[in-house]
Amino acid sequence: MAMFVASELYDVVRVEAHRLNGNSIYEALRQALNNKFVNKVLLNCGLFIKVLDFLPESGSTDFHILPGDGAVHKKVYFRAIVFRPFLNEVLEGRVRSLSPEGVKISLEFFDDIMVQGMRMQHPSRWDATKACWIWDYGAEDGDSHELYLEVGDRVRFRIVDEKFTDCSPVGPLVESAQQQQNLPSSYTLEAAMNEPGLGVLSWWSST
Repeated sequence: MAMFVASELYDVVRVEAHRLNGNSIYEALRQALNNKFVNKVLLNCGLFIKVLDFLPESGSTDFHILPGDGAVHKKVYFRAIVFRPFLNEVLEGRVRSLSPEGVKISLEFFDDIMVQGMRMQHPSRWDATKACWIWDYGAEDGDSHELYLEVGDRVRFRIVDEKFTDCSPVGPLVESAQQQQNLPSSYTLEAAMNEPGLGVLSWWSST
């Protein structure tokens, strides 16, 4: 699928010596890389899914054992599958939450997708009483029908922008859970649902 891409990366991998016994060296390196990066966002790269394969350059680097450390270290070059949809790509997901600002969408493995109110079907409005968005379909023709956008709805949307944020610690560690919740997302996607065929899937069904 296009939203998953293969990226060339490198890293110095630390592997406990006993993990090399009876195993392929590269299988141990693959496991160590997956344990380190799976489900983590790599800055300006995307959400790490898994190691795909190793590049030939990995064969030219040596193993090293550091003083006082019984593990082996090796610089490896590899390709990884990462989640990073391209701009204008159309995806489907489920509405995670709603607010007067817009809609948050989840792909189950990735939740930081936002559709602002101005990027929804026109004219759309926020209904504070029902806590949902409503598209007044046909209002411009004088024959309006209210189409609801609610939590749990399956939706189709177009990616219009992406943002990476470096969330590396630069000072004292965050102490409280509340402070952790206020940290920015390291990777967010902006989307739109303001074209024919976009929005709640049932809006466009033939039944």
